[in-house]
Amino acid sequence: MELRMRGLRPNASGDAPSFTSLNTHRWAVCRPCAFRPCVPTWRLRLVPRALHQEGGGLGPLERELDAAILREDYEQAAVLRDKLREQREGNLSGVLQANAAFYKAFGDADLPAMEAVWGKSESVQVIHPVAGCIAGRDQVLSSWQLILEGGALDITIHNVRAAATDTIGWVTCLEATKAGSRTGRVLATNIFQREGSGWKLVHHHGSII
Repeated sequence: MELRMRGLRPNASGDAPSFTSLNTHRWAVCRPCAFRPCVPTWRLRLVPRALHQEGGGLGPLERELDAAILREDYEQAAVLRDKLREQREGNLSGVLQANAAFYKAFGDADLPAMEAVWGKSESVQVIHPVAGCIAGRDQVLSSWQLILEGGALDITIHNVRAAATDTIGWVTCLEATKAGSRTGRVLATNIFQREGSGWKLVHHHGSII
């Protein structure tokens, strides 16, 4: 049986999924993105656990808070501090919920749910293990269709680290997968962007360990 899953190790009999054939099949329908220089608009810092990244994207409230402190209006500063904390916690919660929705769609092999998780922009990208970079919403979802055709699998995530600003969020985690006697582990980075009132996945990168 051909397995369209990522990072699975050989079972006791020594059988293993053919990554070469899987990769070839992906490239037949998925267009890789061209490598081109880009100018970063934000920076990442390593965070020790699932905490909101301090600063970034919350300028208006932060500026109001600074101004209140400068004029020694500490009552107003306390109100703004609480609002800022609530906004940061809300952003992080939204990113973590979107991340959970992604892995539920992945584990359930639910293509419509996977489509709903991803952003609408043509700038979305995915890098599956042992595959190149795939760019564009249609191409990204075509690659997931191939993977999800392999059926549902048990997938749990560990070592979750997350951060968020008002517009961008990112999560790193360890994916532990199991399908029958086969198991695998993949290190993943997921980047989310706010679209309307929700968060959508715009980049996923998985590396086998």
